[in-house]
This record gives sequence, structure tokens and C-alpha cells, in this order.
Amino acid sequence: MSVDKELLRLNQAYEVAEYAPALFLFGSNGGGEAYAFDRASKGAIVAVPFVGMDVSLAQLQAPSFKEFIERLAKS
Repeated sequence: MSVDKELLRLNQAYEVAEYAPALFLFGSNGGGEAYAFDRASKGAIVAVPFVGMDVSLAQLQAPSFKEFIERLAKS
């Protein structure tokens, strides 16, 4: 299965469209939070809990994917 199809499948499995429709999950921190693109913020990267997922709980990680990767590389 291709990466894009796998991401779509996982977003459907986590019912993202129902609980946090402005988000598109693409990864995790390995500790219960998903990383997602926030479509309402023009692609900012946020972290949101898998359990109790709600866009109101999203915490900004970086204003762009490039800056998100740069921050991860520094940590």
C-alpha cells in the first residue's frame, strides 16, 4: 500500500473527520499524540492526543512542515 493511501486509511480509522475535521494526521510522537497538518491554519503542524481527539486540544508545533522538521532535527 502506498504511503498516501495508508495515511488516508489511518485518518479514517481514527475518525479524524468526525473529531478534528480541520486536521490531517501524518505521524506520532510515540507517546499518545499525533502530529497533523492543520488545514485551518494553512498547513501549520500541530500535536493532538489520539484519545479524546479534538481540534481544541491541538497544540502548535511549527508554522510550517519545514520548520517542524528543523525543530525535530535540533531536538
